[in-house]
Amino acid sequence: MGAADDPATTLAALAQEPSGWLLPLPLDPGADLAVPGCWADTLAAWRQPALLLLPVTAATAGLPRAYRALLELAGVPLLGLVQWGQPWCPEVRRRDGLPWLGCLGGEEEAFEDPALPLLIRRRWAAAALQGSQA
Repeated sequence: MGAADDPATTLAALAQEPSGWLLPLPLDPGADLAVPGCWADTLAAWRQPALLLLPVTAATAGLPRAYRALLELAGVPLLGLVQWGQPWCPEVRRRDGLPWLGCLGGEEEAFEDPALPLLIRRRWAAAALQGSQA
């Protein structure tokens, strides 16, 4: 059984690490696991903030809204969404009402929004503050 199949064990091990880590989950947070539940349920139980990275091809589809709704319903603190790949259209992303933070370049592009790391750190700090008050 891999880490993707046993999220509680993975998060327990990561809880021993110094603060400030991100666990990349290259999978659907709502997919069933080998153990009962899904990643969204476990992230919510651990109050682990999530940052959604979505490919540019999915940015205009229903996937960003569906993942946001899934994580919100489960009670996962969502830091925001980041688009992977170009083109980045901030006006269009703002109109969809989702908490987009910015864009990272795709495999062949070197683009990175210079404000993105700061925005992520701010959201992370806000989520940590809310978590400590819960």
